[in-house]
Amino acid sequence: MTWLLAPEAYAPFFTAPEEQISFGPAVQQFTDRVFGLPPQHFVGKHGLMLRTLRWQLVPGTLPNILHPLHSFLRRELEVNPLRGRVDLCKYIQDITFRSSVSTFFGSSFLEEVDVASLLQSFQTFESGFEMAASPVPLCLQWPFLRARSRLVETFRQALLRDSIGKGTVVKRLIDDVQLPDSCTPNMMLCFMWASQANATPTAFWTLAFLLLPENAAYRGRVEAELQATRSSTDPAASLVDLACSRSSALNKCIAETIRLRAPSIDVRIAASDVMLRLPGREGLLLEKGSVLATSPFESHSDERLFGPDARHYNPDREGMLLCGKTALHSSILGVGGVAGLAFGGGKYRCPGRYFAEAEVALVVGMILLSCPTLALDDLQQQWEGGVGDPHGCLPAPDFQKLLGIKVPVAPCWVSAKEKGC
Repeated sequence: MTWLLAPEAYAPFFTAPEEQISFGPAVQQFTDRVFGLPPQHFVGKHGLMLRTLRWQLVPGTLPNILHPLHSFLRRELEVNPLRGRVDLCKYIQDITFRSSVSTFFGSSFLEEVDVASLLQSFQTFESGFEMAASPVPLCLQWPFLRARSRLVETFRQALLRDSIGKGTVVKRLIDDVQLPDSCTPNMMLCFMWASQANATPTAFWTLAFLLLPENAAYRGRVEAELQATRSSTDPAASLVDLACSRSSALNKCIAETIRLRAPSIDVRIAASDVMLRLPGREGLLLEKGSVLATSPFESHSDERLFGPDARHYNPDREGMLLCGKTALHSSILGVGGVAGLAFGGGKYRCPGRYFAEAEVALVVGMILLSCPTLALDDLQQQWEGGVGDPHGCLPAPDFQKLLGIKVPVAPCWVSAKEKGC
């Protein structure tokens, strides 16, 4: 594996022609082993999947999706208010899983399944996700295989009952992509993972950073924005508008959180012999079949990209520097701004980026509105200080997790007195 960490290497990594550096062959085995989605059905349809999702999740369409999500979240917060001492990450997953699945798959889908069992199966699937992508034989990974089988069968039964909500993102994806019936449930599993796996840890870290005493000023700015939505004539619509605003203090905190807890790896494969020529460096010969990788997490601590405070939490930073220039409007689609490389780049960039950021904003905003007294339960140093948390008050991120936003290695206990939102 060849690691490309020089800023000058990002352009060819993300934008080189497919006949030189390709994404598809690098993930074919991954999608087959993890989701059970055969390459012959995935590769040819992957571009259509991405286009379909991008079309549905562009910024202009987000309010239509976020308003139902707000309603589902509000109901979850009423049924399960944050009171007493709770594990913040687990609490966020508990309230967001049902809300997000209802939004994307339709409430009729959840009405016919055991939600607790579905969540448990998803958690087991997600926990075995990276091992399944490894060379370890799947026959030795029974918990993962059982969880995947239960999830795929749940989706298969939903298709037979026609209980996927009309007009939902998932229904449109199914109708537009037109995979064989035997593979459609596996694509639905792929979508569920993509929509769930990063939302909970991102919302968790965003809240956790805001709860640190040294970040009280940022929390104050976010809470001022949230209180302004409450005093408007339509608080729900105002909160959705705030969640969609990429210039809000809340969304700046989310972008900085994503930067600090970004995935550890993004991969491509050399589709042919390629001579990679970077400014000021000797040419690097990449032989056909070579696996190439970059690390968003490591790169986001690079002072060449984010300045001398790259390892510190600073939502007010300008953005990523690419080749000496602020890459807010970089030529590499998807790369730049404060979130840097976290969402990938080029034609294979994350299609749900704008929704993901807005969803986290809505979750964090509603929790803070409902729990203005929310605080970390123990502010003593318990962990070795690290990126974004120099005093070690928060659980360390799990560095064994390579794909997706980092998760905490241990519970993060918070306390609150509930106040209706």
